[in-house]
Amino acid sequence: MKKTGLTAILLALCLLLGGCARQGGTTITVQEIDPALYTGAEYYAPDSAPAYSGEAVIPAPADVTDWAQARRENEAGVVIEAPPVVDMSRGDFTYGVVVDPGVDIHPLRTVYKDMYSVNRLMFESLVELDANLEPVAQLADTWSVEGKVWTFSLRSGVLFHNGKSLSALDVIASYETIRNSPGTCWYEMVDLIEGMEAVDDLTLRVTAKSRGQILLYAMTFPIVQSDTVNSACMGLDMPMGTGPYWIIQYDESTSLRLENNPLWWRRASGNINSVVVLFYKNTRSALIGLELDEIDALATDYPTASLSKNLSDRITLNYSTQTYECLVPNLHGALLSDLNVRQALMYAVDRTTLGNTAYAGLAQESEVPVIPGSYLYDAKATRYHYSPERALQILQDAGWSDQDQNGILEKEIAGSMRSLSLRLSTYDRGTTATRSEAAEMIARQLRLVGFEVTVEINSSERVKKRLKEGDFDLVLCGFETAIVPNLAFLLAGTGSANYSGYRSDAMDSALHAAYYAESRSELIAAMSKVQMLVVEDLPILGLFFRAGVLTSRQSLGGLTGTWQYDALRGLPVAIPAN
Repeated sequence: MKKTGLTAILLALCLLLGGCARQGGTTITVQEIDPALYTGAEYYAPDSAPAYSGEAVIPAPADVTDWAQARRENEAGVVIEAPPVVDMSRGDFTYGVVVDPGVDIHPLRTVYKDMYSVNRLMFESLVELDANLEPVAQLADTWSVEGKVWTFSLRSGVLFHNGKSLSALDVIASYETIRNSPGTCWYEMVDLIEGMEAVDDLTLRVTAKSRGQILLYAMTFPIVQSDTVNSACMGLDMPMGTGPYWIIQYDESTSLRLENNPLWWRRASGNINSVVVLFYKNTRSALIGLELDEIDALATDYPTASLSKNLSDRITLNYSTQTYECLVPNLHGALLSDLNVRQALMYAVDRTTLGNTAYAGLAQESEVPVIPGSYLYDAKATRYHYSPERALQILQDAGWSDQDQNGILEKEIAGSMRSLSLRLSTYDRGTTATRSEAAEMIARQLRLVGFEVTVEINSSERVKKRLKEGDFDLVLCGFETAIVPNLAFLLAGTGSANYSGYRSDAMDSALHAAYYAESRSELIAAMSKVQMLVVEDLPILGLFFRAGVLTSRQSLGGLTGTWQYDALRGLPVAIPAN
């Protein structure tokens, strides 16, 4: 994976916030990332041996539990005698991540997706997303809002790993560091913020660029102690967080070692005192490392990882990703501009079989681009169960029939006979053939109800070019949705990824309402409206969200991994009792 910002995390081909929605002359404007298809090819670098070398090069202080004191003495110029090095090959829990050698682990600078879950063990935010992906308090105790001005009260008694108390100035320093680091995932998030100021040590005033609950998502960035926001991540020069683990050793080419933080304000209990993170150049090498017992666990959405579910010595836990798989219809074409045809397509595609086979079971069925199970997901937006009989009936009621008995339906359109034929285009992700296999399966299912389908497999660049030029009938692709509940990039009339050509005043109004919703209930209602319009108008034909799987050789009773940026949620920590 390459270190070039959020778009590099997604191979410079992610779709986050973009486009706009209009209502009464008001325009929603969000920073537009290069609108492109998500390929995820960085997951599949050339095969190589595991990156771990077994060497430990950074000595730890003699007393690991007094790391904060050791760091203060080091800063004061006191010479610390180096004890024997800590064994970096094993911890109570050894975890594999896919990163390049020399990875920057700093939470405000890193651009590696796999490091996000690791960093969440060390760094916390004012606001976090809970198991339902709803913003809830973490380092913030309470908050209030008047118009665009939010006031956050910070928890008292929270200590950083260096022993210093959490203050509003640490939040501001972290925010300003992100603002000076374009390219990270947090940069686009904090772009929702106009500015912030400290009222006192534990009170922070934040001015949003616009009204709305959306500001809470911007406050999920990690908080680093202000004296350490510019740490080089070498030796003892490490960023300091407030999380349940802290850094003991870091070898930039091989590994990272964490130990439980006895200063942690939550005082949880568990059985994992130490975590060793081993670096691998690609997913295949990491999977080999898991097989060879180099690591205890690995989280990935690489398709072959799903085979672990069938092994008796493995514990597996699925988690959601932000990658939404769908079919994009060309609404300017004579065929797919017909809602009846799009409805027939939805009934004709067997999403369950498709997800269990081509996507190796790593899929969550969803007709809408909102993660199922999240608090904003509306279960009523589930309308098209697999029914080829229903698909055929819709087509026949719309005037399509097999007049020449060749298995392909025809209909007279604009004075000429038109067959029910279309091109289904797609591209593959990295070295896998998931989408090409899925496209062939979809084509076979559509042929059963009278479609003539030609499958075209191209590069992602070629598919993107055709989408932009409108030179397509139907495209199977994936979009990387954002954490922020704003789907304007995909569904607004001027959305940067609205390749289908969909235009709807009702949809633009619903998107506008969601973006500016000033209460939880308003946001839920607006997002529900967005989802119902998707299944009614079918501007995209939704399939599912991709899923990942965390595979472990040891019991992780407290683990409740929810989504790709927090796959280690609930990792048990052992903290001495007071």
